[in-house]
Amino acid sequence: MKRKMVVGLIGIILVVSTACQQAAPPAPTVAPAPTAVPTDLKPQPVATKAPVQATATLVSPTATPQAAPTATAQDSFAVACSKECEWTIKEALGKIDPTGLAIDRQGNVVVLNYATARIMTFDPTGKLLSQMGKAGNKDGQLSAPIGIAYDSQGSIYVVDPEINFKSAIANATVMKFDTDGKYLKTFASKDAVDQGFAYGIVVDARDNVYATMPYNDRIDKYDSSGKYLASIGTSGSGDGQIKRPSGLAMDAKGALYVADLGNYRVSKLDSADGKFLAKITSCGSNNTAKFMPVDLRFDAAGNLYVLDNGSTGVCKYDANGKFLSRWGSAGAGDGQFALGDPFNWPGASPAALAVDKQGNVYVADLGNHRVVKFKPR
Repeated sequence: MKRKMVVGLIGIILVVSTACQQAAPPAPTVAPAPTAVPTDLKPQPVATKAPVQATATLVSPTATPQAAPTATAQDSFAVACSKECEWTIKEALGKIDPTGLAIDRQGNVVVLNYATARIMTFDPTGKLLSQMGKAGNKDGQLSAPIGIAYDSQGSIYVVDPEINFKSAIANATVMKFDTDGKYLKTFASKDAVDQGFAYGIVVDARDNVYATMPYNDRIDKYDSSGKYLASIGTSGSGDGQIKRPSGLAMDAKGALYVADLGNYRVSKLDSADGKFLAKITSCGSNNTAKFMPVDLRFDAAGNLYVLDNGSTGVCKYDANGKFLSRWGSAGAGDGQFALGDPFNWPGASPAALAVDKQGNVYVADLGNHRVVKFKPR
C-alpha cells in the first residue's frame, strides 16, 4: 500500500512563529518508490581520477528519487567554504538531498541520500568512498531513508518512513544490515505503528537499539537481534512525557536525550525505565526564537549539539546542559541553513547532524541540498 509523502517546503524561508503553531500536523503519506538503481547491495567503491569541482544541481525531495549512477568519477566532492564552515558537498555522482547522518567506526561521514535512496560514505575530506543500498518496496530495500546508526560490530540500522507500508512484517520499524550492506532483518514494534514510521535511532553500548516513534509519542527499544524489549515515554507535555519525538542521542552514562519536538524541548530520560532526568528548553537565554530541536549528538568530550529548526542553527551545551554557544542562520550562504517545516517529513531543514571524534560537526542542510562540515568550535 503506497501513500504520497507529505513533503515540507524545502529551501523556502518560513516565518518562525508560523512554524511553531501547536496544532497537530497532518499525517505523512508515502512518497513514490525510487526508480531502479544497481541491485548489488554491497558497498560500491569509487574509482578516483583528477578532482573536479562539483556544480550544484538542485532538486526538491518532492520529485521522484533518481537512480544512482554506478561508481565512477571524482576524487573529492567537497567545495571549500569562503567562511564559517570548512566545506560543503552539493553533488556526488548525482544529486544530494541529505536526510540522515552518522559517523562510522573508521571516522567517515555516512549520508542518507533521499534523492537516490542510497547510503553514501565520505571520508573527512569529502572524498566519496562507497555507496550501498537497493531501492525498492521490499524488506532490505530503501525508499526514503531518514535515520542511521551503527553498533559495536559495525552492523547498520536504518529507519525508513515507508518500511511499515512495504514490509511483509507487521508493525515494521527498523531494518538491519551487516557491515557489507547485506540485509539481515526487519524489526517490529509491539503494536501498530501510528501513521507508519519510526524516525530517530541510536544504539547503546550493549548494542540495544532505540527508535523514536513520532506519532506514537514514545521510544521503542530492541535488542540487536530485533527482539522488542520495551517502550519508553508516554504521550503528553509533563516531565517525562514526549510529543512528536524526532532525533535521539545517548550520553556516555547511557541516558537518552530525545528531541521532543512537539513539546519544544530536549528531554533527558533514563534509558532503563524512562524516568525523567532533565530538560533543555532554549538555545541560549538571549535567543527569542521558539526552540524546535530536530536532531542531536554528543562529542567525545560529552558536549551536546542540538540542531534547532526554530533558530535555524546549531546549539552547543556542556555535559550538564549549560548553554555554551550557537551558530548558523537562515539562508543559502556559507554557514547558513535553509529553513523547512519540521512537522512535515521530509520538511525539517536543517535535517540531521553528526559529530566525529575530532569534534568536527556535519549538518544535513536538506533545503540547500548539501552536507556542510564545520571545524570544532
